[in-house]
Amino acid sequence: IRDGRGNGILNGGAGNDIIGGGEGNDTIYGGAGNDTIRGDGGRPLNSNGTDIIHGGAGDDIIYGDEFLPSGRDNILFGDKGNDTIFGYLGNDTIDGGAGNDIIDGGDPVFGDSGSDTLTGGGGNDTFIFHDWVKDTITDFKHGQDKFDLRDTHATSFLQGVDFNSAQSALDYLDANEISAEGMVVKVIDGSAGTLIGFSDDAGTIDLDVSVGAKAAALITDSDFIF
Repeated sequence: IRDGRGNGILNGGAGNDIIGGGEGNDTIYGGAGNDTIRGDGGRPLNSNGTDIIHGGAGDDIIYGDEFLPSGRDNILFGDKGNDTIFGYLGNDTIDGGAGNDIIDGGDPVFGDSGSDTLTGGGGNDTFIFHDWVKDTITDFKHGQDKFDLRDTHATSFLQGVDFNSAQSALDYLDANEISAEGMVVKVIDGSAGTLIGFSDDAGTIDLDVSVGAKAAALITDSDFIF
């Protein structure tokens, strides 16, 4: 199913569908089955519209914008099933819904992927990060969800080190083990929620993830994948 120009409403229904949006503000429903949905239809488009995508039941693969140079601000719902969701560029809102989802708000090619709001929902979810993003996770669950930092410059120096978010300022972890390619992890307590910053040893913040004070108080090294 592929949309053209204008603001389209696309329904996949039952079965395993391949659905592509077009230019304009599209609303896409995958329905039942294991669907593959692309907000931009897998094509370069000259549009700044906003797509709303619902994966529906089944294990879906959902892409926001793959080929737009600037990206659109999409709203992506995995709904039921074990979904894989890619926001790509733009300031996206992503909700994995029920199931064990993989959520990637950024873009490994273009780098600057905007400020995304990520919600894992039920199940054991994996949040994938690249460098240069400022994202918010609304419901990170210690012991269930994972931060996947394998596409950043992070190394495994944090293994065996626990966070201490009771600090009122910055909490640098194992700074003496940081190499030129290493990272610093710091936890910042504030009224807007707790921020986990991943930065190089020069102090430049490359990746900011706001998870909220409750989640940050429980986070340990076991919540990370390097």
